Order: sequence, then structure tokens, then C-alpha cells
Amino acid sequence: MIAGARRLPTMHVSVRVPWHDSRWAGKICANPRGNTSCLILPRVAETKDDDFETSVAGTNWDTEGVRLPACAAERRAFMAPFGYTRRVRHPYSHDPRYKHFQESGFHHAAFSAAAVPFAWMMKNSDDGIPDRAKAYSLDDQSVRSKPCS
Repeated sequence: MIAGARRLPTMHVSVRVPWHDSRWAGKICANPRGNTSCLILPRVAETKDDDFETSVAGTNWDTEGVRLPACAAERRAFMAPFGYTRRVRHPYSHDPRYKHFQESGFHHAAFSAAAVPFAWMMKNSDDGIPDRAKAYSLDDQSVRSKPCS
């Protein structure tokens, strides 16, 4: 352990991944039009392109992120044996206060699973420090919400 570091308790992590017809190996579904279970997720339903996915059915994802299936944003390459990069637009970039947030690349390493720590982001107090951070005395400037300038 690094000098000065604190040992925090081990925690369970759950990662939601959409159903896939041929495992989560970073491939386009073998039958994209037949996989309607992924449409339950709004972000996938709004952006799914069946014509594109059918034209490349069963192939590996574009690891450069030029053209990925809609489910890429929902961790459908969970534990894929290769890394890939996808372009990400911050969810608040439509708000004038956050318009300076630029689209950027998000790299998923091979055999990884991206997760969003929702419980760690929840703030139930006025001081801007997430309750989970307070519970572990992580209330320094690194977790404090800061206004954007």
C-alpha cells in the first residue's frame, strides 16, 4: 500500500449489461433486428440503427470508435478481449452552464467493464460532498463539487 493511503472496505460492484445474442465479446449481434431486449434501455432505443447493424452483423466492433452499435454506451462489450474507444458527449453539455464540455474519447481497456458509481455521486447535503465520501472521511477538495467558471 502507498505510504499515507487509507485502506477502505472492499465493496461489491454490480454492472448492468444488456442482453446479447452471442456473448459480450465486442461483436455486433448475429441478428440485430431479432435482439429487441436491448430496446428497453432508452439510450439504445433512441439511437439503434438496425440497417447498419444488420450490414455488419457478427463482426467485431470498430475499435477506433468510428462506428459502434447503439449499445456501446451501455457496456455491451463487457469484458471484450480487445480495447476500443468511443466518442462521448457529456450528458449535461446541452445546459448553457456546461456547454464548454467537449466531446471526448473514452477508452475501454481489454477485459474491462465501465461502471458509473451512482451511489458515490449522490449528494444529500448542501456542502457538495457526496454522502458516501463523508462516510469514509473523503471530504477534501478532490470530491467537493465546484462551480464551473
